[in-house]
Amino acid sequence: MILVSGGTGLVGSRIVELLIEQGQSVKVIARGLSDWKTSTMPQFRRLGVDVIVGDLQDRRIVEKAIDGCNAIINASGSIANAEYNSGYGHLVGIGNLIDFAKLMNIQRFVHISCLGATEHSTSKYFFGKWQEEQMVKQGAYYWTIFRPSLIFGTDGRFSRALEFMVKSLPFIPVIGSGLNRIQPVSADDVAQCVVQSIYNKETTNQYYDLVGPITYTFADILKIVCHSIHGKNKPLVHIPAIIAFKLAKLAAKTNSRLPINEEMLKAIVSESVGDDSQMKQIFSVEQKMFETSLPQLPLLPRADL
Repeated sequence: MILVSGGTGLVGSRIVELLIEQGQSVKVIARGLSDWKTSTMPQFRRLGVDVIVGDLQDRRIVEKAIDGCNAIINASGSIANAEYNSGYGHLVGIGNLIDFAKLMNIQRFVHISCLGATEHSTSKYFFGKWQEEQMVKQGAYYWTIFRPSLIFGTDGRFSRALEFMVKSLPFIPVIGSGLNRIQPVSADDVAQCVVQSIYNKETTNQYYDLVGPITYTFADILKIVCHSIHGKNKPLVHIPAIIAFKLAKLAAKTNSRLPINEEMLKAIVSESVGDDSQMKQIFSVEQKMFETSLPQLPLLPRADL
């Protein structure tokens, strides 16, 4: 039995689908914040998946979720969630997973972090992910940590943020210089690597960068999305990062459902490139191009990503 934490999110739902296709027994723990029209919970339940709705900060919920499992895939911890912007709720949650993993003799723990997760980051999200990595490595199990670049998908937070930026104004707002490099990676490719790692001994106690096949600048990505939506480009207007962060923070206070916030902006103006040699050597993935997600825009809002 494999527990997928965050199993209704962008990557988590794809992981669950792949495990079901392989005939694996799966449990899911999710916060249950998504719109019922877009949530995968009913679909998973129809397929016999035990879906537990609750917060990782609730030890009773975590104990119930882990009971009967021998592996954990942690795909929780979205950049959209409030606990990355204030407090230490995410550390409590990951700590509960690790505590009960030890108590209940979990053999395998696969954790999804992100590129840019360092102890020196000024982003609370990146710094929080680095803290989680340190905690995961201390567990009494075989661990694997994945560090994907910005993840795209037709229902993803990154894609919706880009859409919002190019549709809401008569110009394209480029945060900072726009020259930071990004290798956006498909949610499908991330899910494939995670699932392929579970029973692969070679991947235990290892880190892996997960990136797409093409390196773009942030400005290039915005122009590509704009042309996909409008059929033409808009003028680029550069906005100092510090001003953009303050505006995003203010906007989030007035409307928490906006597809962009301060932490998202900090992520997309950061360098997000990595070495894909191990990814291609160890895992069989398509390495989808970012442009493959664009024909499906505009996107439906998702609250559980």
